[in-house]
This record gives sequence, structure tokens and C-alpha cells, in this order.
Amino acid sequence: MGFSLVEVVLALGIMTFGLVPLMALLPIGLRVHRQAIEATVSSQIIARVTHEAQQTDYTNLPNGSNYPLTFCFDDQGNVLSSGTSTVLFTTCKDSKRIYDVRATVNKAASLPTATNTSQSPSLARIQIDIASNPGAKPDVFTSGGSVPFLTYFSFVSKND
Repeated sequence: MGFSLVEVVLALGIMTFGLVPLMALLPIGLRVHRQAIEATVSSQIIARVTHEAQQTDYTNLPNGSNYPLTFCFDDQGNVLSSGTSTVLFTTCKDSKRIYDVRATVNKAASLPTATNTSQSPSLARIQIDIASNPGAKPDVFTSGGSVPFLTYFSFVSKND
């Protein structure tokens, strides 16, 4: 009524051929899961920064690359601190800091027209740069920065 050694070895061999390929898929699944989480958090951060700019009075939006809006976010997309200085990333020493965000406002964005010659004084283009920076490295947005970042664009208009 028991199993012989040959039967046990054959059963283990069959299970091995089935389980080894499944174990090889585990790192791929974990990587795709991490990428999906980062994409979700990044979209939440973009929505938050865009909403923040939309809620700010248009005349109070800082204009130009000399005055970027800077933010630090945790792994859940919650803002840790914000400001209008590039020094923020070195002063944001929170251990939960995962994402660095820089938003640059350009108030001279042009409206899409047939001739594309008119400038609208009530439309601003916001460039949002997001760096996943779990090591909290400084100067992530410089040309020599070692952290890759994604760039998104959004538009904000003045409601007259």
C-alpha cells in the first residue's frame, strides 16, 4: 500500500519540471508589479501637482525655470514638503522620501490656432519632472544627475 522509491522519484521529477519554469517567472512578475505601482504613484503625483497649480491664483504662479515648484513625496504619493527653491531636495531629509518632483511653469505658452501665431496671456504650460529617488541623492535634475526621471506636461489657464 505504500509508494516505492521509484514512484516517489518520478513524482518529484515531474513536479520539478512544472515548478522550475514557474519560479523563473517570479522575478518578472515582481518587476512588472513594481513598475505598475510606480506608474500609479506617478500619475497621482502629476494629478496633485497639476491640481495645486490650478488652485493657485494665476498671477501667483512662478514663471520660468529660475523659480521651479519643488516637492518631495513618499512611496504612497503623499507630499512630504514643497517649496519654490531648488535647495528643497537637499533640505528634504525625510527618511520616507522616495520621489522628487520639479514643476516648471511657462506662462508664454501659445494656444493651438490655425496660424499658430498668437500668444495667450492666460495659458501656462507646466513641465513636471518626476524622479524616483529612494536613495535621496542630491541634484537629481542636473545634467550630470545619476537618477533617471520622467517628464510630463500639463496646461493651466486663467479663468477670466
